[in-house]
Order: sequence, then C-alpha cells, then structure tokens
Amino acid sequence: ITSNLLSTNPQLYRSLGFDQIYSINGYKKYIDSNNNNYAFRYPYNWLIDQSIVLADIKERETPSIIRNKRTKGIRPEVAFGPPGITNNRENLSVVKSIVLPGFSLQKTLGEPKEAALKLLENYIATPSSGKTYQLLNAFADNRNGRQAYQFEYMVSKGEEFNQHSVSVILNKDN
Repeated sequence: ITSNLLSTNPQLYRSLGFDQIYSINGYKKYIDSNNNNYAFRYPYNWLIDQSIVLADIKERETPSIIRNKRTKGIRPEVAFGPPGITNNRENLSVVKSIVLPGFSLQKTLGEPKEAALKLLENYIATPSSGKTYQLLNAFADNRNGRQAYQFEYMVSKGEEFNQHSVSVILNKDN
C-alpha cells in the first residue's frame, strides 16, 4: 500500500528520500553513506550482497597496524542482486579504485569506443581466457559536471557463460 501511495507522486517522494526505505515505481535508492560520492536506484526486491558487507566489517575490525600492511585489492564497494540465486550473473555493483595523478578519461583511455575495447581486450575477455565479446555501445556522458564513459557489451564463453553488462567509468577529479 505504501509503495502504491508513493508512486502517485514519485518526484516529490524521491526528493524527500522516501525511496531509500520504500519502493517507488518498483525501485529503491541507495546513497553512498561514507561520503555521498554516488547514488543509484535498484529493483525493490534486490538485496545487498552480504559477502561485501561482511568483508568491510572484517576490515574495520582488523587492528590498524595489520590493516595498513594489507592490500585491499579492487573489489566492489557495494553490490545488489536478486534474492536467493547464488549463480545469477545479474547484479549491480560499484567498484572504486585510486588512479594515478594526471589520469583523464580521454587522455589516458582515449575516446569511448577505444577505451571500451581496451577494457574488454586487456581485462574482461583476454585472448587467453577463451571469452569473446561484442561491444554494443560506447559513449561519453556528463554526470553532475563530470565526464563519464558508458559501455554496453556482451561477453560469452561457449554455452555456459553469457553476460550482458553495462559499465560506467567516471573520474572523480576531472
């Protein structure tokens, strides 16, 4: 009942933050609680990935003298997916990493299509992996005054692995 009521004026109720608790038109909103660097909407019935939450808790509970010597590596900061399906390839995740000073999307990666091909050929579907890819779309976009690249692609490996992905790369400091 609440979600139906909120869906009568979604813009108003989203502006008031109701979509962080209740579904509005089938979606809820996640806002980065650490420093509000990003926000996104996800399907109302999706759940947060508990393995990432537990890894963060474990990291915080590790004494700082030990924690500083570890390398965290690149892993999702947060992820959501459908409930109860452990082998499902459908999810939404945010991965953040530190880049070298002077990094720029266009100067470092090239134009969007060139950048997408670099990502696919060198990291996602390397020749030795046996995976193949099809780049569906690559374009530059402006998000909150920052340049972003968005890529849509398919990755396959035989009959057992087929994945449709959308990736967004955004440089916080450009």
